[in-house]
Amino acid sequence: MRLIATAAVLGMLVVAPPAMAQLGSPQFGNPGFESPNPQAETNTTDVLVARLVGASSMAEVQFGRLASERSSDNAVRDFARRMVEDHTGLNSQLAQRASEADIPLPQQLDAGNMETLQELQALRDLAFDLAYARSQVTGHQKTIILLQYEIGNGQNNGLKQFAMDALPMIMDHLELAKNLNREIEGQATVARGTAGGPPAGGAPAPRNR
Repeated sequence: MRLIATAAVLGMLVVAPPAMAQLGSPQFGNPGFESPNPQAETNTTDVLVARLVGASSMAEVQFGRLASERSSDNAVRDFARRMVEDHTGLNSQLAQRASEADIPLPQQLDAGNMETLQELQALRDLAFDLAYARSQVTGHQKTIILLQYEIGNGQNNGLKQFAMDALPMIMDHLELAKNLNREIEGQATVARGTAGGPPAGGAPAPRNR
């Protein structure tokens, strides 16, 4: 699933012009937006990456708030609180850079992140922790790809600087997410061995996107 998710992000970047048409849909908050502002010295990569990272980081805050309230695992709650704090700050920085580049950012969750949120809301206990941890690994892998692409292919200096500044933090998040996922996977393995069934929670884990 992680390879599929990574390939999907790379595919969006390779076919950036069609993806730009998708970003003009109502779910991204600006149906009339069609192209970068040439006076702001932006290219298609700047717009695509800014909006995809903005959508993902906004979702991270909502996922983190849910996890910090729902999970009973201290490691999960500590991680989730950090995600809320770090991504709230990241969202503010991106909003400033995007405003300077005249790029409107999403103001609500896109369809994929909304579906993930709804799936997480349906889970409880260890099943929730496992799904949340897995989603954090995949989500941060995608964001790293986007930031690296902006650094190598973007045109706007402010957005490229944002990507360079954000990348180390997101890479750190990924390592934390991997560690958390290993810990929760271990708990799930023990639970399956003890109970002879899937983790408590009563529902399958959300699909990684």
